[in-house]
Amino acid sequence: MEYRLRPKITKFLLSKFDGDCCTDFSCFHFDVDMKNQWVWISDKTPADHIEKIRIDFDTEINGHELFSVA
Repeated sequence: MEYRLRPKITKFLLSKFDGDCCTDFSCFHFDVDMKNQWVWISDKTPADHIEKIRIDFDTEINGHELFSVA
C-alpha cells in the first residue's frame, strides 16, 4: 500500500505547495488504516498545512469526501 500511496500523496502535495513549505515534505505525517485502506492526515502535521490540504485530501487520496485528521 505504501508504494502505491507515496507517489500519489507526493504528487498531491506538490500540487498544493508550490515551494512554500518544507522541501522534502518531512513536516507532513499520515496515519494509515491497513484493514480499510484509509489514510488520515495526522495531527502531527502543522495546522496551517492541514488547512491547506484538508478540503481536497480525501477526494484525491481516498476517493471519498470525508475530512480525515486523526
